[in-house]
Amino acid sequence: MNLAGSLSAFALPDVLTLLASTGKSGRLTMMRVTEGERGAGFVRFDDGRIVGASGDARRSARLRRLTGYGDVAFWQGIGELAGESAIAAELVAGGWVGPDVLLAISRETTLDAVIELLHWPTGQFEFELGATDDDDPGVRVDRELGADLSVPDVLAEAQRRDGSRPGGSACEPEPNDLLALPLAIQVDASITRDEWALLALVDGARTVLEVAELRGREVGTMLAEFGDLISKGYLVVAVDGASPVAELRHRLREITAIEHRAVADRSANRGETADREASGATLAASRPTLTLAPEAAAKDPKVSAAKNRDYDEPWTPTDALTELAIPVDRDAVMRLIVGVQGL
Repeated sequence: MNLAGSLSAFALPDVLTLLASTGKSGRLTMMRVTEGERGAGFVRFDDGRIVGASGDARRSARLRRLTGYGDVAFWQGIGELAGESAIAAELVAGGWVGPDVLLAISRETTLDAVIELLHWPTGQFEFELGATDDDDPGVRVDRELGADLSVPDVLAEAQRRDGSRPGGSACEPEPNDLLALPLAIQVDASITRDEWALLALVDGARTVLEVAELRGREVGTMLAEFGDLISKGYLVVAVDGASPVAELRHRLREITAIEHRAVADRSANRGETADREASGATLAASRPTLTLAPEAAAKDPKVSAAKNRDYDEPWTPTDALTELAIPVDRDAVMRLIVGVQGL
């Protein structure tokens, strides 16, 4: 059977429930026009269970989630592979991704896509019975890995997410908010693999919606995850485009000005010190020197050289007599000195 209609006449949860309860296999295609742009998504069924979905058939959410795995050489050669499923299988075969990680990514991207489609307010749908695309342009979940989902579980999760954020928490950003990394955090970070993948895309220029598209994620889920990162202090909302990078540049300019002033002050201090030293040398040169009496200089030729004596030479009592500027009785002084030493 082929089923077609409008979302305004048939609610998507009712359509999904009908296909699940009747155990149908095929592809449910959804289309809508928003802001003049045509969008399309799909949900794949196998015996009434969801085995693949995409909120935007133009992009592959699963491959976007896998871009963090593999090396440069691997991604340069993906053009030789047959498609999304082949790329995922090659990542597992090369040891880049474990089967359990691929299973978790497949389930998460499928669940996110169906929940995104459930939020479409308007649109058209058409179910093609037995349609089998081995490699859809969106997310293809391999049921053999156990990644298929039941419709009741998907609807329950969608209801839980909507109920857990009745307007969102105080930290949740808006879809068009710019996010940025803060200059510093208050505590040591403990980042999960998925959180790191989100932080790697935050540059102060991309909006929440743009990051969600890059990651192939449902926007509502991304708001909650970004809100959690903001509450931990790992992210901030760039108000009026003022990102922490711009603030860092401003602070560095202020610090540079302070450094330049400090260098100028040190140079000025060194100039003042040099001036003081030069003034001291001039003052010392202008001081009067002690001149010896002619009589003392005549009695001892050493007297004229006494003022330039090297003080490392041994000193004798007679040296004191040569430094006196008055005539003395040398013999009397020597007897006095000898007498004092003999006490």
